[in-house]
Order: sequence, then structure tokens, then C-alpha cells
Amino acid sequence: MTAVFAVAMAVVLAALAGFLHGWLATELQREIDRSLGAHADTLLANASAPDVTSSARFVDPDEAFAQLLTPAGRVLQSSGGLGSAPALTTAQAESVSTGRATYVTQYVAIADIDHRLGDPDRDVQRLLATPITLRGQPAVLVVGQTLSDRDEALTRQLQLFAVVLPVALLVTAAAGWLLAGAALRPVESMRRRAAELSAQDPGGRLPVPGTGDELARLALTLNDLLERLHRAMEREHRFVDDASHELRTPLAVLKAELDLALTRPRPREQLRGALQAAATYTDELVRLAEDLLVLARMRGGRLPLHRVPTDLPAMLDRALDSLRPVAVTAERTVRIHAPDVQVCLDPIRTRQAVLNLVDNALRHGRGTITVAAMVTPTILTLEVRDEGGGFPSDLEGRVFEPFVRGAPTSPGPRGAGLGLAIVQAVAAAHGGTARTVRPPGGGAGVRVELPLEPHPAAVLRRHQAGSASGVDDPW
Repeated sequence: MTAVFAVAMAVVLAALAGFLHGWLATELQREIDRSLGAHADTLLANASAPDVTSSARFVDPDEAFAQLLTPAGRVLQSSGGLGSAPALTTAQAESVSTGRATYVTQYVAIADIDHRLGDPDRDVQRLLATPITLRGQPAVLVVGQTLSDRDEALTRQLQLFAVVLPVALLVTAAAGWLLAGAALRPVESMRRRAAELSAQDPGGRLPVPGTGDELARLALTLNDLLERLHRAMEREHRFVDDASHELRTPLAVLKAELDLALTRPRPREQLRGALQAAATYTDELVRLAEDLLVLARMRGGRLPLHRVPTDLPAMLDRALDSLRPVAVTAERTVRIHAPDVQVCLDPIRTRQAVLNLVDNALRHGRGTITVAAMVTPTILTLEVRDEGGGFPSDLEGRVFEPFVRGAPTSPGPRGAGLGLAIVQAVAAAHGGTARTVRPPGGGAGVRVELPLEPHPAAVLRRHQAGSASGVDDPW
């Protein structure tokens, strides 16, 4: 940053020096031209017989001179110290005599003028040639001045720049170094603190400078990111702990059943009972593993979907096949209200979500369970509601988190608390949402909205469709 700042300042100072040098040169040139014009006006005050030999009364004779020339370039009069050489060439004198006043800047050899008018080798002159009429004949009045004073002033200015500009550049570079260091000191402080953070210090945060500028906002943003990462790590750790706990219980029971069956010879009926219990817990383990796999894939953003045209009533009916015996045993009624329509979605994942919703209602709800569907050209809305007491107030905001469970209202296994988390994962994979609702008549309800993809086969059939558990009743 300091190097870039120094280069930029060098360019700026060089440009400023060039501008000032050019401005001074222009102003000095204008002043010389005004002096020559005034000198010519003074000499022309006596237009009938201007006396150029007395021009030294008006300007320094070492720096200025005047001549009267014929159009052919012959010298008629010349100021003291100028010598006999004409100030203009024949072509220049002839051009001026037939034209108008002209300024001329030229180099002349010292041999052509007196040694007092310049350096030992060459001299730069500024001339003003004015056409006049002398005794009825055309002539040219030339007034001139050497530019040695101007060149000396410009040289002194360049010498001053050669001393001042490097010093100014060093001072500004040092100031830029200090300013950049002061500006980046909070960044270095944050960097050192970030290097000290580790997994053993999950609550550590970066220092926030009290400047209220972009660096302070960056520190606040990074601290917010660290806070979100910390909460995500805590959720992951809690997820692993809960998953380990849920797996340990059925595994322990399964091992106990198998060990008991192997301790001593048993009748065939007892062995069958032990194997059936082992098979039940094995099924529970398989389902738990599948649920954990779905959640793991969703957390990694890899939950695959295979959208196909699906008959909605048939898909809902198949989703509840495995739960009908449980509903009969619990003396619960499950009704399906859905329009006879084909929709484009992943039928396997959607059946899994509906299955988990109904299973959750069977475990924790009461009364009739209603599975209702409503279809628009872009959205499929599924709602599963029961007639129980609703979600507990302390759990309503967390029911979609893994391993969050309420008290069961029916006998049987309590469940792992992954059902609603799976529902939310399936909805998110479709690009939809899942949320709890409060049915008008009380109870608990979960509404899932799934965006639909249009397809040619998605034609609504205008008749009501029945199922084994209910009739079509769009709401």
C-alpha cells in the first residue's frame, strides 16, 4: 500500500511540477512580450523619426536592444551594444514590412552581437518586429530582449523542484506508511486472534475495533459467522449424541434377546418369540438408519430427488399401507381427502413424509387423523391433522429438529424423534416448506407445501376418487 501510495504521489508531484514550470514559463514569456510592446510603443511615439539609439533609457541595455531595418534587411539604426548585424534576416524583414507586427524567438551566435547580451556561445532572443513608415518609405522597427533572465529563473525553479520534490515524496511516503500501519493494525489484531482460535475455544471471538468503519463491520460479520458455526457444531454434536443414544437402546435389547435365546436350549415357540422380537428391533434399527441417512444427505445438500408424474390418491393410499394395522390396533381412523390428479414430484420421498406425519399423529395425537391434499398449477399442499391436544407449547418451535419428542398418547415404542425432521428435509429438497398449524376444531396439524413441476400428464380428472381409508373431499 505504501509503495502504491508513493508511486501515485510521485506521479502527482511530477505532474504538479510540470504544470508549475509550464505556467511560470508562460507567464514570464507574456511579461517579456508586454515589455517589448511597451518599448515599441515608446519608440513609435515619434513616428516621424524614432531614435532607437536611446532605447537604453527604457530597459537594461545589457538585456534589450532595438533596430531600424529596411525591407531588404539593411540596418538603419541600432541601439548601443548590438553591433552592425541585422536582427532579422532579409526574408523576415521583407515579410514583416508588408504584414503586421510579429513576435520572433531565435538563437543567435555571440559573434553577431555584443558579448554583454548573452552567454559566451549562444543567446536566445525574443524579438518584436513592427512595420512602420520612415520618411515616406517602409521600414521595420525591431525591439528585442534576451531570455537569459527567464531561463535563469526557470533553471532555479527546476533546481528547487529537484530538492523539494524528493523530500516531499519521502515525507508523504512515510506518512502513508504510518497511516497504512494504523489502518491495518486492527486487521493484524483480528488475524492474530483468529490464529489463536481452535476447536477447544469454540466461544472465542475476534476483537471489534471501536472505529465504527468497514473494519468494525467486518469484525462483527466474522463474529456472527463464528457464532453460526459454533451453533452448527453444537447441533452436529447433539445430533451425533442423540443418534448414538437412539441406536444403543434397540441394539442393547436386540443383543439381550439373542443372548437369552443362546444361553440354554429352549422350546421352539420361545425361540420363535425371541426371533420375532429381534426382527422387530431390527426393523426399528433399519428405519432409524434410513432416517439418519436422509438427514445426513440433506445436511450435505445431497438428498436426491426423482420427479415423475404420480397419481396423488394412489400415492397417499400406498403411503399408509404399513400403518393401517397400527391404526386398527389403536382404534384410530385415518381419512384421505385428495383430488384425483397427477402431480410431478418424487413419490418415494413424498410417501416417506406422509408416512412420518401419520405415524407422528398415531403416536402423539388422538381421534381421527385426516390427510388432506390441495393442488394448484404450481403448489401441492398436504396437511395431516388430528383431534388431540396439539403440540406442547414448549416444543412447538422445535418440533422439526432431530430427536425432539413429545409424550406418547398410545402404547408402543416411543420413536426416535426424527419423523418431523424427515418431513422438513423432504419439503426442503423439493424447494418447499413444512410448518405446524392449528386446526379450527383443535388438535395438531402439519402443513407441507411442495412446488410442482408442470408436465403433460398432469391432468385433473373431474370425478371423485375413493380409497380404502377415506373419500376425496378437496378443502
